[in-house]
Amino acid sequence: MLEFLKRDGWSHDSIETRSVDVEDWDDLRGEEGEGVRVVLPPITIALLDEYDAAPDEFDAEDWLRDNLISHTTTDQDRRAADIANTYAQDPDDWLFENWRTLLTAEQITGVEADMAEAKEEHDTDAIEQARDNFKDSDSYYDWKDGFEPAMNFYWPVSLAYELDEETAAERIDKHAGATSLVWIERVQSHAIVLTGGGMDLSWDICAAYICCGCVPPARLLLGLPRFAGGGYAKFGELIVSTLIPLLVKHREWQAERARDEAKRLAEHLELPAPNLTNPVDELAEALKPFAEKTLWEDMLVDPDPDDLRPDEAVEEFFIKVGDIRRARKAIAQT
Repeated sequence: MLEFLKRDGWSHDSIETRSVDVEDWDDLRGEEGEGVRVVLPPITIALLDEYDAAPDEFDAEDWLRDNLISHTTTDQDRRAADIANTYAQDPDDWLFENWRTLLTAEQITGVEADMAEAKEEHDTDAIEQARDNFKDSDSYYDWKDGFEPAMNFYWPVSLAYELDEETAAERIDKHAGATSLVWIERVQSHAIVLTGGGMDLSWDICAAYICCGCVPPARLLLGLPRFAGGGYAKFGELIVSTLIPLLVKHREWQAERARDEAKRLAEHLELPAPNLTNPVDELAEALKPFAEKTLWEDMLVDPDPDDLRPDEAVEEFFIKVGDIRRARKAIAQT
């Protein structure tokens, strides 16, 4: 399992979220184009390699030619210094292959430490320079355009506590298919957008919410296509073992809170106590007249409107309940 899937404290903020239609993205972007900001993942060395923009490599041979003599300057090392100086001027690679034969073990350790430090400093500067060069190229804009919204809707998302937007965008880029993360200034919120279309991409959107540390919206979790595809099977265990149970607990908490509030208001207004039953028990009661229980179980997974029994509201009611396993258990016991 991916390490970030093992997190504790999944955010519940998006459970009741629905998609928001966008009439015109340019209207949201505004005149300056800053109303919608695409949160880009980090520019990695692998990405630079992909676009033939890799940073310059550290040249150890050149560094040795320039720095080896400084490690052999004492009187007792004068002969070694002379040899090093001679071969430092040699255009072939003898020095690079044989420099350790010129020095003592202590001197070799010093050279290797200095060379490692020089390489680290070089690599840091070279990567930054390569990134700057990439951002000035046409390839950068081709890459960046791949994260722009392609469909006229978005799914609002609040990033989980202590999760920064760049990390979320990096995870989405790696694990959430045709989605990306944006910031929409008008609503002061991050959002998940689709960068492609043409099929049911519910798994992609669910994966993006998971990458943001959130329990995906119930409307997605309770309607995922049976075929995950795209490697999303890695999220299946998490969804079944953790996220749907969290959704169930959230819905149960909401139901309990609603019952308590109804009773409180009834007492305050001196009204009769409301008759509130457990929604799962109510669902089971509604199904009692039907003998073919297995048909109903199949319909709850893949309902066909043409086969609906008289109570056509059962599926919608079931979605509101949000507890597949308990509902099926209740059906089995009727």
